[in-house]
Amino acid sequence: MADQSDEIISRLRGISSDEKSEMGKMKCRIDDQARLIMMLKKRNDEYILANMALDKHSIELERQIEELRDKLEEEERLKDKIEELRKTIEQLKTLNIQWELKEQELNKRFLFENNKYENLQQELSSQYKKIQTLEKLLESNENVKEKFFTIGTSHLIPRESVSSCGLTIIDHENSNRTNSHSTFKQTERLATDAFLVMH
Repeated sequence: MADQSDEIISRLRGISSDEKSEMGKMKCRIDDQARLIMMLKKRNDEYILANMALDKHSIELERQIEELRDKLEEEERLKDKIEELRKTIEQLKTLNIQWELKEQELNKRFLFENNKYENLQQELSSQYKKIQTLEKLLESNENVKEKFFTIGTSHLIPRESVSSCGLTIIDHENSNRTNSHSTFKQTERLATDAFLVMH
């Protein structure tokens, strides 16, 4: 190792001044190139760092763009939902109006049917009263008929004239005319009352 160093030193001592001058120039060039290389390396490092920063910033911008795109899509979806809700509200309003009209129609029909039912109730009540009156008239007519016995086909005599032992006719002709006239009057009156009740 020492021999090699000595050999290098001896060689350097053996270089002429011209060679030394040429070597100095080369050394200056090498130094310039080294400085240039260092400057370029520094610039390259700065460029790499700037590039990394730009990449990072670009990634951040892309992330923000993606978020904005998602927000925009969400806003579009919300806009579509709002439009659907608006249409639904319009449909509900239309249905509400239709239901209100139907309800009004049903209320009118209910009032009409209710009035019809009340009129029918009144008519039934009136008919019931007429029936009661007719029943009373029929009962009265039956009571009148029970006061007489029919003899043959046209002779009526009072029940009081009938004895417990048999039939006794008192003043047959006069009784016949009187009873027939009375029965006719009662029947005529009953028919008139029934006609008035029914009308």
